[in-house]
Amino acid sequence: MRLPTFRAAALALLLFAGGTLAEAKAEPELLLDYDVRYGGVTIMKLQARLDLAEGSDESYAVALQGRTVGLVDKLKPIAFTAQSQGAENGKGLQPALYSTTTRKRDKRKGLSIAFQPGGAPVTRFTPADDAEEPAPPELLEGSIDPASGMIALLRSVAETDACSGTVPIFDGKRRYDVTFLSEPQESITQTSHSVYSGKLTVCRLKSKPLHGFKPGKRGPLDDTVIWLGRVLEGAPPLPVRIETEISLGAVRLELASARWADRQASR
Repeated sequence: MRLPTFRAAALALLLFAGGTLAEAKAEPELLLDYDVRYGGVTIMKLQARLDLAEGSDESYAVALQGRTVGLVDKLKPIAFTAQSQGAENGKGLQPALYSTTTRKRDKRKGLSIAFQPGGAPVTRFTPADDAEEPAPPELLEGSIDPASGMIALLRSVAETDACSGTVPIFDGKRRYDVTFLSEPQESITQTSHSVYSGKLTVCRLKSKPLHGFKPGKRGPLDDTVIWLGRVLEGAPPLPVRIETEISLGAVRLELASARWADRQASR
């Protein structure tokens, strides 16, 4: 099991969830819970949180936390967090800070990226990682973190019920472009693993590695598919299901509950 792959899928969840920020001004916090399933067994729990308590209408802040559960947690416990915040600058989204932490048993790693308009972002690793080869500054200028990139794309989904566009992503180690492609719409019914019933907009992700990848390595989120539905009143389409691939096969994230922080869960 490889954490980066799970975290990539989880970040896709986070990023799409972040698209609600511009539309939920009256609701300061939106909470989304997900089950990560492999071979029909839940191996990880995730929660995405949108906090609108601070900042102007143009600001955004999203957070994700995840942890292994069950047998996987006993054999190889993993926990991680990811956060992103920024603002609309008139030309698009301008991230300010992106950070992640990862804990495997007693080992803890973190990174933070400080973004600045008109310059290359600055990354800091904890502990320091001397093995990383910095990307050329000109390749990083104008790039945004994964969450901000997906937020920008979700705005298009909310308006058109379709997926399109390419964004330049920098996650602290790797620089890549992510393109969203529309698939035919689908409909699902509610099950014990999914709270949503209705029509879904289907998006497939393609990524183009540009820096920080081993030769022949597939791009992050490549061939990940995300199903989005209008789960909550007053919110744009939210990710109901996400499917991605790891070395052992397909992994699925299912929406387990969705709620405004001051209301009952929809599960």
